[in-house]
Amino acid sequence: MDQVNQPEQSRKPSFGSSLVRVLVLGALVAIPVTVAVKRTFVGRATAGPNPSAPTYTLWGVFRDFRADNVRNGHPDMQMTPSSGRGVYEQIAADVLNAEGDPVFSTTGFKASALSQDSSGRPIIGRKAHLTEKSGDRAGARASTAGGAVQSAESFSSWFKDVAGVNQSAGFPIALAHSNGVWSIDTDLLTQRASVPGFGGNKVYSYTFELETTFGHDPAQERYVKAGADDCLWVYINGQLVIDLGGSHDFAEQYFDLSRLQGVEAGQTCTLKVFYAERNKGASRFKFETNIPLNPVDLPSVSGLHD
Repeated sequence: MDQVNQPEQSRKPSFGSSLVRVLVLGALVAIPVTVAVKRTFVGRATAGPNPSAPTYTLWGVFRDFRADNVRNGHPDMQMTPSSGRGVYEQIAADVLNAEGDPVFSTTGFKASALSQDSSGRPIIGRKAHLTEKSGDRAGARASTAGGAVQSAESFSSWFKDVAGVNQSAGFPIALAHSNGVWSIDTDLLTQRASVPGFGGNKVYSYTFELETTFGHDPAQERYVKAGADDCLWVYINGQLVIDLGGSHDFAEQYFDLSRLQGVEAGQTCTLKVFYAERNKGASRFKFETNIPLNPVDLPSVSGLHD
């Protein structure tokens, strides 16, 4: 959906007015307009990865957006935060909402240094739902929010279908398997997605979400390591465990599953990944884990066209 840049005066005055016009037009011509499609998973697969297979494919959903500097563009795409590029913490709230989506918390606090564990690996900062460990070192961040997203309204469309704002489709990722670790580290290559009406989808101005499940085994030393440019959030059982918001060069965090509180042996847990590629110039998505993950059925996707 990214288009050739157009003059500044061709842009609509605000993201909110764009959405209002979609609703009004639909009412005038008596066409039903789907503003948001609730993503309900109708079933969950139970078969995990084959430990002898070289790859393992999981399906997620990507959503394509227009850049901020084109007509009807999204204000959070191809924009520079008011405090400059970098990792911004606390854009997304610590807990997912009832529909399983990230919730806007702040416009982001720019991090000057990420927290680290005793091995020097970057980790999420202190959270009430996570157990601190000996040797953890706190990071540093700005004391005031720095404008990494425009507003709660603009953020609300990142991971749900909104007519006239984004288009969605199923998209697979292939995890390479080696020595009990499943990983991907690549450009997601969404420009190769064959979806009619996407207008030559580029490798920027899009989001991607992935849901999977796993059985918790506290006897195993399980971890997740994930990174990206730009935004990346990982939630386990609806609670934030990796926080890399903002507009930034590649950054990653490590999460030791034993830190998560309230998880019992044998419990089926959900793991959700939310990624946003917001700027031209680079596109990198990394995910690595030694947790055997189960696929889940894809939600409905919009198939919306401009």
